[in-house]
Amino acid sequence: MRAASSNPRSQSRLAPQGDKRPGALPGAPPGLLRCLLVSASKDRAELLRSAAEKTAWEAAVCNSTEQFLRELFKLKVPLTIIDLPVTGSSAYPAFREATGRVGEINDALVVVCGANGHGSNGAGAEEESWARQLGVWAYLPCAEASDGLEMVFGQARQALAKQATGYLDSSGQWK
Repeated sequence: MRAASSNPRSQSRLAPQGDKRPGALPGAPPGLLRCLLVSASKDRAELLRSAAEKTAWEAAVCNSTEQFLRELFKLKVPLTIIDLPVTGSSAYPAFREATGRVGEINDALVVVCGANGHGSNGAGAEEESWARQLGVWAYLPCAEASDGLEMVFGQARQALAKQATGYLDSSGQWK
């Protein structure tokens, strides 16, 4: 067995250099991806950020749609999360408009956390239909449980892995 080289150049070549995939952070450990989320609620933003971190995502958190759209232009992230405020709030129309713009700006997976999670009644079916028409990857009518959110982040990672590698169906055709 050979001893490790004392040459610093060979050691730096062996040292982890971070994940080089799109959406990965420079110098980040392999497997850590970045997502962008917007929420008008500090508590909900913290819940989403915490669930993201537990599943090896680094969340860039925005508290306004203006900040969110600026960051969306600047960052190439594979996942975006829009946490809609209460239906009757003055911010609700801006959040819906920003959600509609995401697909024009970025090709990331989009998760919409519905206003129902804030105690709003009656918005669920219409809101989900609207979100699905936009082509969102997931609509969460009530995103208040950390373990459920962690599952969504895990599923997003799996979906991105399938997109990145492609896979064959049983007849040998690319899906």
